Amino acid sequence: MFTNEKKIFVKNLQEGDITTKFQIYEKCIRQDKNGNNYIELKLGDRTGKTTARLFFEQAHVQRTFESISKGDVVKLEGQYSESYNSILVNNPAKISKCSPNEYRLGEFRCVCDKNLEDLLGEIKTTIEAMKNAHLKRLLEEMFNDQAFIDRFKEAPSAMSRHHNYGGGNLEHTVGVLRLCKNISEFYDVDQDLLFVGAILHDVGKIQTYTFEETLPTRTNEEKMISHIIIGDRMIHDIIKEKFQDFPGELKNQLSHLILSHHGKHEWGSPIPPETPEAIVLHHADLLDSQVKNSLQRKL
Repeated sequence: MFTNEKKIFVKNLQEGDITTKFQIYEKCIRQDKNGNNYIELKLGDRTGKTTARLFFEQAHVQRTFESISKGDVVKLEGQYSESYNSILVNNPAKISKCSPNEYRLGEFRCVCDKNLEDLLGEIKTTIEAMKNAHLKRLLEEMFNDQAFIDRFKEAPSAMSRHHNYGGGNLEHTVGVLRLCKNISEFYDVDQDLLFVGAILHDVGKIQTYTFEETLPTRTNEEKMISHIIIGDRMIHDIIKEKFQDFPGELKNQLSHLILSHHGKHEWGSPIPPETPEAIVLHHADLLDSQVKNSLQRKL
């Protein structure tokens, strides 16, 4: 049964004694200046992240470390320091793994703080304004499918970097789309093609990222193939099945946008961007992901 004790969220942490529950994102054993081992935990809930440092007698360090795992929700008692954003725990009895009936998943699963329907609305408004009938029909086919929309709204954009939470991929997609719209005002590029590339550049992530309870994780498809290739295949399959009259050259141009948007082979793209639209998309994707990643590291 759920306990009646009120959970203290990361965003509400204050200097002093604390008793609450957090999820473990990472764990490691470190050494202090005297060469003694201690445990460092990266913890969090749906409102943010913090750190805990567990200083025990050496006999308890390894035992405690092995008793908890990434993804576990733990109850801990300790002293929180605002200046270090860290919780000090000095007794192994003050940290314990919680069973699933002792916490609510909704308290720990990070989700986008933007209105997902508003973000989706921006995409649909962009589709409605398109002049290229082939590209417009392709997007309408996808975004009129409720099952597709549900997965698109749910997917994270990464496991541990930018937009790594429910709805993160939708937020990232709209961020890239906005950048592409602004950049396209300065150059003679095919706006419809560029905007479709922005909307679909990470569509493969709806198949390559999922959640294990509250933590985003990679599917076997992502490990073996990558979201870039899967996204390109998804688009080709829809075109092949639904749109026999889709121009071959336009399909190749769209494929180039998807396959090249990471910019370099060592960053995951099979080919570098060669067209003006592909170059714009790559830099918009890089800018949105890197800025968001920097902002998240500050949390």
